[in-house]
Amino acid sequence: MQKSSPLPLVNWQGIIEQKTVKVPPHTKLTDAITLMNQENSSCVLIEAQGQLQGIFTERDLVRLIAAAQDFLGIADTEIAEVMTREPFTIYNLEKFNLIELISLLTKHSIRHLPLLDAKKKSIGVITYRSLRNALKGGYLLQHRQVKDLINQQVVQISGDRNIIDVANLLATHQVSCVVVVERNSVPVGIITERDIVQFGALQLNFSKTLVKEVMSTPLLPLSVDASLWEAHQLMQKHHIRRLVVVQGDGTLAGIISQERILQSLDLDNVFDCIATLESLLEEKTQQLEKIQIELENEIKTANQFLNQQIKEYFAQNSSLETDQKKTAWLDKINQKIFGFLYQQKLPLWTGALIASGLALGIEMLRRWGVIVPVSFMLLIIVITLSASLGGVVAGLWSSLVWALFVIYAATVPFGPTTLTGGAGQVTIGIMLMTIVAIVQGLTKEENRRLIQKLRRLNHNLDQAVKYNREELLIINSSLNREIRDRLSVETQLRESETRYRTIFEQAPVGIVRTGLDKKLLSVNPKFSQMVGYDVAQLQQLTFPEITHPADTPSDTIHIHQLLTGEITTLVKEKRYIHKNGSIVWVNLTVTLVRDDNNQPAYFVAVIENITQRKQTELALQASEERFKNIINSFPFPVWLADETGLCTFFNQAWLDFTGKNLVQELGYGWLEGVHPQERQACLDNYQSALAKRKNFSLEYRLRKGDGKYSWVLDQAKPRFRSDGSLAGYVGACLDISDRVSARKERENLLAKIAQKNHFLETILQQMPAGVLIAKAPEGEIILKNQQAEATLRHPLAKITKVSDYEQYMGLHPNGQVFAFEDYPLVKALRQGQVIKEEIDYLCGDGIIRSLLVHATPIFTQERQIIAAVVTFYDVSELKKAQALKKEAQHKALMLKEIHHRIKNNLQIISALLDLQSEQMTDPSMLNLLEESQARIQTIALIHEKLYNSGNL
Repeated sequence: MQKSSPLPLVNWQGIIEQKTVKVPPHTKLTDAITLMNQENSSCVLIEAQGQLQGIFTERDLVRLIAAAQDFLGIADTEIAEVMTREPFTIYNLEKFNLIELISLLTKHSIRHLPLLDAKKKSIGVITYRSLRNALKGGYLLQHRQVKDLINQQVVQISGDRNIIDVANLLATHQVSCVVVVERNSVPVGIITERDIVQFGALQLNFSKTLVKEVMSTPLLPLSVDASLWEAHQLMQKHHIRRLVVVQGDGTLAGIISQERILQSLDLDNVFDCIATLESLLEEKTQQLEKIQIELENEIKTANQFLNQQIKEYFAQNSSLETDQKKTAWLDKINQKIFGFLYQQKLPLWTGALIASGLALGIEMLRRWGVIVPVSFMLLIIVITLSASLGGVVAGLWSSLVWALFVIYAATVPFGPTTLTGGAGQVTIGIMLMTIVAIVQGLTKEENRRLIQKLRRLNHNLDQAVKYNREELLIINSSLNREIRDRLSVETQLRESETRYRTIFEQAPVGIVRTGLDKKLLSVNPKFSQMVGYDVAQLQQLTFPEITHPADTPSDTIHIHQLLTGEITTLVKEKRYIHKNGSIVWVNLTVTLVRDDNNQPAYFVAVIENITQRKQTELALQASEERFKNIINSFPFPVWLADETGLCTFFNQAWLDFTGKNLVQELGYGWLEGVHPQERQACLDNYQSALAKRKNFSLEYRLRKGDGKYSWVLDQAKPRFRSDGSLAGYVGACLDISDRVSARKERENLLAKIAQKNHFLETILQQMPAGVLIAKAPEGEIILKNQQAEATLRHPLAKITKVSDYEQYMGLHPNGQVFAFEDYPLVKALRQGQVIKEEIDYLCGDGIIRSLLVHATPIFTQERQIIAAVVTFYDVSELKKAQALKKEAQHKALMLKEIHHRIKNNLQIISALLDLQSEQMTDPSMLNLLEESQARIQTIALIHEKLYNSGNL
């Protein structure tokens, strides 16, 4: 058998999504999901130049939000950057059937299947939702229960988490929804991927919005025992894609989705079902053929018996040879065998009229609830009566009409069938009409055609019964369930009426049913006792007649609001007038009851007597009023709050301070006057103290009536009732602007001092001299710089006071070691002397260095020594330089003297040569003298140059 043959092909116009969103690649993500939300679409197709480029789905959005941990950060992303490129697509949908499309979605793990035309242009999208909507028959879903397919691995979350947590769970677990549960595993709401799209379109803050604020509630819970068809119909009715399944006690059992329902319709299950139906059909066909063969044999035996009787009769009565005699004889046989069937006194349609009348009568009785079983005998009587009144043809018409009625009763699911053995009735009709046809002289050919026609009718009837058997069983099961449910509802209704009457009569509160004309239709004993009238007297009154006149106008307004639908329930406190004239305070809850046509029928009121409570409240209010009057006399601002933290009273000093009236400040109105910089911190601290029921003290700036802000110290204590419960808070404020200003001034001064200290310390650390500062009188070292350690070549970390000097060694010029009191810093601390001296010091590296030390005491204004500072320089190198300088000066003096002597001697020699040359006449001697003179002048010039060069 070919498995594909029995499955119908799909009409694609009815199976693709009706609204498919298409956008260009440069579309922003926020615009795309806004379109998805507006069109209620689960995806968007991205097209460029008429060609499909990609697809973006709800699950893609959830994945992006989970990765970015926010939506606003990705809102401006272009859709082309985040779309799924080259998605799986199909062409020529007409060659696919419903089951094959479901298999494609399951095989490729996708939920959206784009459909393209021959030019690769998108036509639409096929989804589980569109396939579910195309599922019209319940043949394969009626006998399977939800518990067979539910997903028990449900991702759960509490209502106190935020939306970003939901997105993380959806992305991590790759699911389409998260169920919101209470602590006892009772589901209270659900958030789906489509909700995430809607939240994105609304640009909600995903990290601050709580789940309980946006979850879908109430749920449409489904029992685990419900059928898949019921789940499918509920989803289709409410346009949803999944249902929460619960146990009998209301706890979470799992999730059933449209995907799982459709995936259950796999090809193997469908073909197995079809094979079973074909097997049953073949078996039934064989049974019918067997019955027909037996009937044919019976008819053949009857024909043989009749022919034998006729032959014997002709043999005994050979004189009856004419046709007229044969005809008369046949009429006689007919009268003997069939009695009154021979007579034809009425028109031929008489048989159809009789059968139709009887069928209609039975059907009318059935619809009225009277079940009349139709037996074989009733069929024989109808056909016989029809044939006797209208002849053979009338009998045939009667059989045909009766066969149609049998088919109708077997195929129309109006209720319990009234036929017994429909196929057998038609079969007997065939046998009867065959016998009548033979008696009336029908030819064999006519008889054969008539039998074939009735066989075909019988076969069609059986086919119709076969193909509708499953539907009839389902309908019968549904009807039985409906009958059981109706009986259960009737039982519950009777129990409810009994409970209602018991509650009505014994309720501790008043219950009143009032007509639209304001008359009291029914009242219970409690209300009668409440107002002092008996029930009969109250039923003669209207409720305005027993209402306090001051409450009548508001009652009229509220009744109008109930009638017009502005409000559905009225809850208020009001006053009734007791029969003795006293006032009865009540808490009234009124609901308008409407009839089946949604028209107002009457009012139902539940009335609680709160007179005692009201009197107590009035006394308490008087006490509170006295308390408030006392508070109003206080010259400083005072406020009162209830147990919820809402402020209920501010004294006159507060109102004068803020320049506002009482109504503006009540509740959290006062918070508007707090400076914006302290407002949130003020509220947080206040609510934290309220939750812990502790005292609190807050400082904040409060706006005065002139618009300026003043610092106030707000201190409050909780108030408790006699039973220990919190009654509220009482607080008082003090204007601390001067204190805050002084504190700020002090803080500024301290900051400046700290800044100066830092500045001085920076300078101190950068000084080329070592510095130590000691505090009087103990000599505690309070400051030392890095240069001090570098100069002394000693680690100064262990020097905490001047007495630690004893471990170091200062030397006098004569080489003696310093005594402790000889150190300059000690002299400055103890004697208040300014010391400036040069000392030798044995440094940490073992070298004696010369230090120039300057110690100065620090005095208060009263000339008390509070500290001393010592600075010291290493002047060893300076002393060496000074010695070298002195030596250089001595050398320069000697050089000057030598230069002077050489210069003088050269001048004397030159003068002597001049005198000698004047006395010489010998030319050779004169030349010699001139040469000597020139050499002396050259030597004098060189010496002068060398002396003045400074580099000797």
